[in-house]
Amino acid sequence: MNNSRDAYRVEITIVDFVRGTLSAEAQKEFDVRTSDIGTGMELLVLHIRIHAIESKDDAKISITSYDFALVSESGTKYERIYAYGSGALKLGDMYEGATQEGFVFFQVSIFDTNPLIVFKEGYSDPGVWFKLTK
Repeated sequence: MNNSRDAYRVEITIVDFVRGTLSAEAQKEFDVRTSDIGTGMELLVLHIRIHAIESKDDAKISITSYDFALVSESGTKYERIYAYGSGALKLGDMYEGATQEGFVFFQVSIFDTNPLIVFKEGYSDPGVWFKLTK
């Protein structure tokens, strides 16, 4: 496949995920705009760890929270919820051997029991898919 991931290898770990409401402490740390969550939806907080294994010609690896999407069981992409606090996933450029982690926030239907995470899905790229199971 000829895509941006051909230039590097990373290990992505879904450390944990939580659905529902945040504690007051977490709400303050993440500064999540929960007013953006629609009717019949709830917050899904995704904790991600990314380890840079290698890159072609030792080039920097740029991955952001926008490279991740939450997709419903029926194939519809959910909207992202923006977080501005210190706990939000704010990835910088990475080089081989570096590890970064943080959180990405989505809204999800309260009735969707099996949403999926996709990394780097594009026009001619199917992306890498993750099941959210505990």
